[in-house]
Amino acid sequence: MQRKYPVTAAMMKTIKGHLFGRQPADVAFRGRTDVSVADAPAVWAGLVTAWMFLLRGGEWLCHDGCGYDPAKVVIGSGIVGYADGVRTLDLSLAMEIALELRTSKTDQYNFGAWRNHFRSGREICPVEAMVLLQRHHPERFGNGAEVLKPLFRRANGGPILTSQVNMMLANAAEECGMPPDRMGSHSLRIGGASALLHAGIQIENIMRWGRWLSNSFQRYLWEANETAPVSYTHLTLPTKRIV
Repeated sequence: MQRKYPVTAAMMKTIKGHLFGRQPADVAFRGRTDVSVADAPAVWAGLVTAWMFLLRGGEWLCHDGCGYDPAKVVIGSGIVGYADGVRTLDLSLAMEIALELRTSKTDQYNFGAWRNHFRSGREICPVEAMVLLQRHHPERFGNGAEVLKPLFRRANGGPILTSQVNMMLANAAEECGMPPDRMGSHSLRIGGASALLHAGIQIENIMRWGRWLSNSFQRYLWEANETAPVSYTHLTLPTKRIV
């Protein structure tokens, strides 16, 4: 079995362009992946969050034919914005977002965990992606009626499928000169971890950030000249505030 390749910043930018663009190639991309313009904010927020928070597929995606994992999937109440250290329901004011990871296969006691990222001001920014999603779907955040439902859903409330994301990543990989058959939804987690490595983050901190229990995760990491997003150089491991 071949190692999966990591999702790179160039691939992420390619996908973003197709999700929100108006050119024939963008329309064709959305058609192939069964994503509408209205779905784009949730899809983009999910991709950025998965890449930068090192999410497992089951923590944000619906596996084809299986539904969401209700115990693990990120929900709206698990997103908290901070402006100058103070909670804000309006994420457009936030300089930082915290995300609750309720449980995982490595969380034996179901303690959960919180992770945070800061606004980067760059094209790939977890805060800006979440701001856009809140703007289109305020009911999924804060005191909204859908805060206990999976956060990353299509505009009509339907699921974002693993197969859709796999298709997006394969298409982006091909455009960026990478083998599409070596991509999968797990490539987001691999790509995020590799970006942290290239940003100079120590292996021990990457392991903690990604919630791996041993150094065996290093077999997933790739060493390359890909430039990591600037926001990765400003992450906090982990947030110490009680949220």
